[in-house]
Amino acid sequence: MWRTPAPPSNETQRLRALEACSIMDSPPDPRFDRIAWLARHIYQCDLAFISFIDAQTQWIKASAGQPTQASRPREQSICQLIISQGQALVSRDISSDPRFAGHPQLDGPRIGFYAGVPLLLDDRLPVGSLCVLSAAPHMLGAIDIEPLRVLATIAADEVELFRRNEELTRHSRIDPLTGLENRRAFDEGLARAASRSQRTGEPLALVMMDLDGFKDVNDRFGHPAGDALLRQVGAALAAMERRAGDVLARYGGEEFGLILPGADARAAQKVAERLHATLGNAGIRRPDRRRLTASIGVAHQHASVLDIDRLVASADAALYRAKQEGRDRIATAGEPLAGEQPRSA
Repeated sequence: MWRTPAPPSNETQRLRALEACSIMDSPPDPRFDRIAWLARHIYQCDLAFISFIDAQTQWIKASAGQPTQASRPREQSICQLIISQGQALVSRDISSDPRFAGHPQLDGPRIGFYAGVPLLLDDRLPVGSLCVLSAAPHMLGAIDIEPLRVLATIAADEVELFRRNEELTRHSRIDPLTGLENRRAFDEGLARAASRSQRTGEPLALVMMDLDGFKDVNDRFGHPAGDALLRQVGAALAAMERRAGDVLARYGGEEFGLILPGADARAAQKVAERLHATLGNAGIRRPDRRRLTASIGVAHQHASVLDIDRLVASADAALYRAKQEGRDRIATAGEPLAGEQPRSA
């Protein structure tokens, strides 16, 4: 009888490794397509696919053979068992295999033969799977999964290449002054988050923060004083606890953005409050000894109406409202004020 397996003991580490690769929701890649094609032809099966599994979703990176879903919830995936155990999974006929009785995926097209092996990073972190399956059961002869293991190793090497390339280009996404991610990383992260939202149906939230009176600091005390403040702000914000997948970046000048995939209005509000408290608790002082404060705008959208340009504009308008209402506070996007325009720096 099917029981949803518990996450592996190294779930946190494997999710971090998967996130570091930036491979989820990435464009099609012929390298993975070729591996899936080889697996299908070696096993003479109906379908071969490579998938990656994060905390909530199984996402198909490449497939060969009959059409398959681009993604499905993790709890509805057969491959989650491979991730949970970090080991190969083989069944001559899943449809009659007592281990899978009641599995939700068996309510769809018939699955007979099934074999899958994990894609392992660092030889221990199962971030995905390479699987082959057919509608007909495999009832004759031994099942040799060694070719599947070899192909999975090649696929894992390609994933590792993703990760190393990401590390090599990371310096181009880091703001040298604050040590946070920069506008390029913000824009790329927002595009990825939007793709994820459209795939999963989850909402997407954005928090924008602007330092109060920063122009006054630069005008009165010079840009070196402003830069010193930005370094302190960067250090304080970098220490704030965040989920894997959240993107905290210097958006430009004295403005910062925090992308929150999957966050609804309430969750985004709580993160904004934590962001506001983090800066307040840092106790950063301007050269005139006044406490540095910030205004924050929060916006979110449901996947069904997602438009990232409107999301940014909504968060920006909420930030402007926070400035209007006295600064050093949080405002949430709602109906725009009459005549409201985007704020100036």
